[in-house]
Amino acid sequence: MIAATGDFLFERIQTIYSLLQNEKRIVVTNLHGLIKYEFPKSVWEYSVFSLRKGTNIEISDLLDRLVKIGYEPVYTITKTGEFSRRGSIVDIFPLGYDKPIRLDFFGDEIETIKYFNMETQRSVEEIISVNILPVTEFIYNDIEFKEAKRKIFNYLDSYKLSTLEEEMINKDLFSLENHQNLLGLSRYFEFFNNEITTILDFAENKKVYFIDPVKSKEAYDHLILDLNE
Repeated sequence: MIAATGDFLFERIQTIYSLLQNEKRIVVTNLHGLIKYEFPKSVWEYSVFSLRKGTNIEISDLLDRLVKIGYEPVYTITKTGEFSRRGSIVDIFPLGYDKPIRLDFFGDEIETIKYFNMETQRSVEEIISVNILPVTEFIYNDIEFKEAKRKIFNYLDSYKLSTLEEEMINKDLFSLENHQNLLGLSRYFEFFNNEITTILDFAENKKVYFIDPVKSKEAYDHLILDLNE
């Protein structure tokens, strides 16, 4: 498990999910992946949810929840982490699935859940339920954003910003408010979360082995030096 973007990010999220399920796992990572800050375990537990045939949920509430855990609204789904809506039909490509799924609503009730073929757009198999995992590690709600925004402005009060810097920050805040382009906004993480949580906090009865403790210590010292410069 490596702290990175794309497929490595998805692998990391799936690893966190397996740890939340108390599954016994051997997790291999590097130093950056080990000490990388995460949102608390409680946030992750709330962000993972299941949808079952016969469940009642307003479509607007579902779409809002998908956006808040990193899913991107699109016209037509092409890859993991996207969703689309056409009337009473919601398509989602959840993390951990080989094919996207289609929810057909009758009012607020999920009438059917089916896999579908992205090329033909035809349903291929009906299922009873689907697990929805986040596709981002940057998870927060509207209230938390407003509080983080206040902290950001308080922090910036002590600096004289150029017009360009103000424009960049306003652009970042717009992206944060709309849960867009979060991969490039991790520098704002500390304004959203006061707890120091790492991947180690997701595992119970854990054992940690360092393959090369000397090199690990050297890498850590270099990392701290870079952060302090």
